[in-house]
Order: sequence, then C-alpha cells, then structure tokens
Amino acid sequence: MFLNPFLIISIINYFFSPFSILFSDTLLVDYTNSITVPTIAKPRGYEKELFNSIPFNDKLLEEYINVFLARFKMSFNKKHLRAEIWHTENIIGIFFKVVVDNSSNTEDISWLEKQNDVILKKIMSLGVQKITDNLFVQKDIRGFEKDGFYIIKPNEKKLWHKAIAYLDVDEFADAILKAGREAQID
Repeated sequence: MFLNPFLIISIINYFFSPFSILFSDTLLVDYTNSITVPTIAKPRGYEKELFNSIPFNDKLLEEYINVFLARFKMSFNKKHLRAEIWHTENIIGIFFKVVVDNSSNTEDISWLEKQNDVILKKIMSLGVQKITDNLFVQKDIRGFEKDGFYIIKPNEKKLWHKAIAYLDVDEFADAILKAGREAQID
C-alpha cells in the first residue's frame, strides 16, 4: 500500500498542532516531512530537492551555524565563536574558531568560495573511503583544533538541515565535556 507523502505530512501536522512542543522537535518533524518522507516515498523530483548543492551565501547554512553559535554563546570567558564557511560545489567545511571579543562589528559568519583545491581534496580524502573504482563510502569529517573545531560534509541540502545541526552540536558539546573531564582526571 502506497501513501501519498502529502497526506502523511498533513496527518503529522494535524496531530502535532494542538501540542506545545519544543522548537527542536518541530525541526525534527520538518526534517521528517521534507527529507525522510520524500526519501522513502520517492515522489517525482525529490532528488533535486534533497541532493542538490547548496548555493554560496545560502541561508540554510547560516541557520545551521546559528544553532552552534547560540549553544556556545556563554561557554567561553570573554571570547566567542565565529564560523568560517569553505564552500565548493561538492564539499562544505565549517570551521568554528574561539576568538577574543574585541569588536562587536565583526561578522560571526564569513563565507569563502573555494575550488576543489589541494587542501579540500586532502580533507575529503579523510572522509571518503574507496571501496572499488566506482563505489565510495562518504563520511562526515569532524575534528578539533587548538582554537576551535570543524565539520566537513558533502554539499547536499539534506545534510545541512537545522535539525541535523542540533544533533551535531550535541555531539561536539559532549566531546568538549568529555575532554574537560579527562583533563581534570589527568
């Protein structure tokens, strides 16, 4: 039996509308409606919406980053988080840096348009495992540097949804807390 994806979305909206749910929960419902249901139901043209590249300066990435900025806003004494987006047609890297807050005029998000140059090819090689000549396994690349952290993923809309940002920021927060606990033990 095949259910129309628009009917599924209507049913979900009907049941959730009377409840007072958290904003992050509404994002999960939106992710289900806009990503999961179309992936399963495969309506005509769904690939274009989910797998297309995110254009340079797109608000979708800024919404993703703002989840991180809000989460870590009060975490650093007299410092704050800034994000630098490395954008290519195939890969997006977001580099979060902890910086001294000397000026409130500086943008928290900066964009750099890159070509698939040597640096991004090297970064991508860390996250793509070659199985055969025609089959690769893609992975997100996440890591820490002395003054920040980074996340690198393929440039596909479905991977940068705001609901995914909440999952990603929780993983980084957990890793930071764990590293802090381990440093106290040593």
